[in-house]
Amino acid sequence: MVNIDIKNVETKTGYCFMGPIINAAIYYKRDYQLNFAGCLFFGFEPFNEEEGKSFYERMSWDFSSDLFPEELIKYHGLDVIIDKRPEFLDFKSIVDSELALGNPIVLTFDGYNAHWTYYYLKHKVMHFCLIVGVDEESESFLVIDPYFSVEIKKLPFNEVEQSYNWHYTIRLVEPTVNIASVWEDILKKGISGNYENKYNKSSYQMMREFAKEILQSNDIIEEMKIQDSAGSYQILEKMKYITFSRLNFSWFLEYIIKEFSVKELEPMVKVMVQLSDKWNLVFGQLTKLGYLKQEDAINRLKKKIYDQIVENSEIEEDATKKMMKILQDKRR
Repeated sequence: MVNIDIKNVETKTGYCFMGPIINAAIYYKRDYQLNFAGCLFFGFEPFNEEEGKSFYERMSWDFSSDLFPEELIKYHGLDVIIDKRPEFLDFKSIVDSELALGNPIVLTFDGYNAHWTYYYLKHKVMHFCLIVGVDEESESFLVIDPYFSVEIKKLPFNEVEQSYNWHYTIRLVEPTVNIASVWEDILKKGISGNYENKYNKSSYQMMREFAKEILQSNDIIEEMKIQDSAGSYQILEKMKYITFSRLNFSWFLEYIIKEFSVKELEPMVKVMVQLSDKWNLVFGQLTKLGYLKQEDAINRLKKKIYDQIVENSEIEEDATKKMMKILQDKRR
């Protein structure tokens, strides 16, 4: 059995790709927090009869505002290299070689085969985990999947062979950008994205439109009532991202405060953590919505969800304005 001693340190990430990356960064003693500088975006399209998109299809987050692998090199010196080699035997030999060097590998595969998740045998969805070992006796990879579990899981070779998409190897390099000279621009870009986006509406406007449609329409009710459907799964998956992305943004702020002594941002960390909790309330309420049968109970819960989302939007908008003012004051 080959096994790298990697602790599953952090599990609360909004996107399943980032959990393995964070734990790999911690293993290599590298920072990672700038990956969350752009994660606050919230998108919701109004219903268009011609397009006919369902409720969950109109919910979105903007991955282009997150910092992805190429940016890890720039700011944190982590080179995450994609390899789309399709042959499983090639992949198995690469895993053996990398683990022998002490390097974990990020695996991209079909979550349908991830037996420890709620995708298992239900949803065909791209998923990520971190391979930290090989158990030849049970013919399994040993994987960390921070998105779902704190435990090391066994993923059989034959299941990976059926569902393997590609993988990432990781190398340490020297960062190419001095964060001290650009952190203000990064923060500004992260929060101004809530105003400047492809929808020509602020994230906060879209949150309120999202809340209003929940209150006035039965579309989300119909999608949530079909348990394990693509609709209910996608709605909850996107709400999970929104919930944890607020927490993840607080990590980015904490990093800036610690590295550059920006004490003025400390209250914003607390606000973001509180927002994560408040969005988690919405997550729980939406889950409950799928089980209620009495119309009065459904309408009362819809009103609670509406009120909570509107409150969240107002808190986020206020926090963004305060952060913009902090940046303006520092540049005077």
